[in-house]
Amino acid sequence: MRLRLLIIITLFSVLIPIQAQTSLEERGYGIYIPTTYEGEAVPLVIGLHGFGDTFENFARGTGWLAQAEVSGFVAAFPQGHLRQWNDGSRGEHYEDDVAIILELIALIADDVNIDRDRIYLVGFSNGGTMVYRAACETTDIFAGVAAVGGTMRIDQDCDEQAATNIAILHGTGDTTVPYDGSASNRRMDVRDATALWRDLNNCTDDLPPLLVTLNNPPTYTTFI
Repeated sequence: MRLRLLIIITLFSVLIPIQAQTSLEERGYGIYIPTTYEGEAVPLVIGLHGFGDTFENFARGTGWLAQAEVSGFVAAFPQGHLRQWNDGSRGEHYEDDVAIILELIALIADDVNIDRDRIYLVGFSNGGTMVYRAACETTDIFAGVAAVGGTMRIDQDCDEQAATNIAILHGTGDTTVPYDGSASNRRMDVRDATALWRDLNNCTDDLPPLLVTLNNPPTYTTFI
């Protein structure tokens, strides 16, 4: 967690602001355990909503609850503080959202037999950028991650041991979170992020990106 400390010294006093922080319980979260669960080790899939959204709305949009029944995984949806994630690219935030995600995993594991080799993290937009941050700043936690419509921060530090399976899905015509990145918002070009993760994962092949053209534009690019 990057700490910022502002000290204002006057003749008689020192003012040190307290950094805002919220707990998982204060924010809220949703967990869905399939009715087929009988104590065996099961995968866990965590979904991070986009900027301004709620975990309830995002959960409904994913369709994961029905899929969890079919595939037998636990689905979890934490709530971002003020409906956003501290991905490091939006203003001054101090919430340790990587710790919040790890806290959610621990909370679920207290009651459900989670397969530690099959924990996955997926995020959309602001949640997608948060996925990059969580993947970069943890090791041996996630079996795979997916960032949808969210770009990596230009100044994001990645642990050298942060290799993991990753899927990057982004619209080339996205005007909200540009595919080509944005220097003013400290967002990386999707192609540069892909190259970075290829290096982290020691990929040796040189496969081109898979371009999928939908019946209704824009074109989406998927890297696996």
